[in-house]
Amino acid sequence: MPYEAPDLAKLSLSDIAELVAARKLPPVESWTPSQTGDSEMRIAADGTWYHQGGEIKRPAMVRAFSSLLLCDADGRHWLVTPQQICPLRSMMRRSLRLSCKAKAKAKIGLSHSD
Repeated sequence: MPYEAPDLAKLSLSDIAELVAARKLPPVESWTPSQTGDSEMRIAADGTWYHQGGEIKRPAMVRAFSSLLLCDADGRHWLVTPQQICPLRSMMRRSLRLSCKAKAKAKIGLSHSD
C-alpha cells in the first residue's frame, strides 16, 4: 500500500510532533513542495529555536521542527512540508553549517570537494 501523507495543514503542532516521534512521516528529501512562505523562525547560536520572536520551549516541538529541517548546498536552512518550503534563519556555528553543507552535497550526489 503506498504511503499517504497526512494533511499537515489540518493537524495541530502536537499531532505533527506525535507523527514525527512515531516515525510516520516520509523523509523530507522526498518532498517537492510547490509553495514558499516565511517560517518566522530562527535558530540561535546556542541551538535555541524561536518563532515570531518567542522561544519554543516545548522539546517535542523543537524535535518536530528539526525533523522538517533541510540545509541546501549554500548552507541555507529550510523548513519543509509536502506543500510548502520556508526559509529559516540560523545563527548556528560555521562548523555546523559546513557539516550541513557536506550532508546536503552527499544527498544530491556531489563529492565534498565540488
